[in-house]
Amino acid sequence: MRMCFSGSHARRNVRTVAAGIAGVLGGTLIFGMMTDVGIPVCSLSTNELDLGLAEPGMPVTGTVMISNAGNRVLEIREVKPSCGCTVVELDSESVAPGESTALRVRLVPDRSPRTRASVAVATNDPERPVQMLEVRTERRTVSEISAERLVIHVEASEKSASRRLRLTENRSSRKRAGTVFAVSSSERVKAGLSSSQFGSEGAIDVSITATDAVPRGLTEYEVRIYDSTHRVEHNVDVEVRRDSEWLQLERRVVCFSDIARKKIELSLLPAHSGCQFRIRSATLSEQSPLRAEIGDHDSKSLDLLPSAAAAKFWRGYVQVEVGIQVGGIEQVDSICIPVMFVPRESRRTT
Repeated sequence: MRMCFSGSHARRNVRTVAAGIAGVLGGTLIFGMMTDVGIPVCSLSTNELDLGLAEPGMPVTGTVMISNAGNRVLEIREVKPSCGCTVVELDSESVAPGESTALRVRLVPDRSPRTRASVAVATNDPERPVQMLEVRTERRTVSEISAERLVIHVEASEKSASRRLRLTENRSSRKRAGTVFAVSSSERVKAGLSSSQFGSEGAIDVSITATDAVPRGLTEYEVRIYDSTHRVEHNVDVEVRRDSEWLQLERRVVCFSDIARKKIELSLLPAHSGCQFRIRSATLSEQSPLRAEIGDHDSKSLDLLPSAAAAKFWRGYVQVEVGIQVGGIEQVDSICIPVMFVPRESRRTT
């Protein structure tokens, strides 16, 4: 069909047609922009890669798949291991939407009972620009331990308290005949073995004692069991909770970041609730990025504040000395409170 226009009507229709074409083109452009908007989404097949049992110095390998669950191309900018014992290999640095690529991890275990490493995967995912992959392996040992973590509770009326563990022969491993064992010990936490070698029963008792040198409060220690070549067979984490005669114990770690100060309020045991007390001093353990300030109002609370240079993760203790008024005489008691500081930057990249 042929259409003819003349005069003003023609000009008016031309403008109408042009406006319609512009509207169509504009709508197409906007629609195209809307359909093009999207983000890449990085997804790891696992965040914990267990490489099983291994011998010291013998490399073990594993594979983790990196997938793109978004609708734009995922760019893998960096894959960085935490130590020299770990080597990584990436199949592709670009992953199309709906596709995956393989990340191969090679770990060389050391002489510790277990070797741990981490791998940081940095991408253009705007929601999670860095994801952490934890890698671990365990050394094949000639023995097994009944527990790797131990809690010892020392009551206020006691000077010390002990717990026992059992070391048993690992018959599934390559048996080293006549293996001799030793255990680490310290002034605060002493450890001993019922025997240095496995007998006919194939078991050795391990006694761990929290002595009166352990401060009141909650503290942590490590006991190591060695074989005859001075290789560590087992690490045992020991948590000691020593009751105070006067003060309520903090049963958890005080955790905070650099966004605000953290207040610790102390209180007396119910049996001494009628007594008056004040904080005399507060001392932080070594290399602390924090400072402690005693509350001005009643001296019953303590403020922890990060220093200007606080930029790294830190875990330690604050030792608080308290004076309690009893019959006009000031009794002095102290308590150890565990503290963990997590900077904002650390939280953002893990």
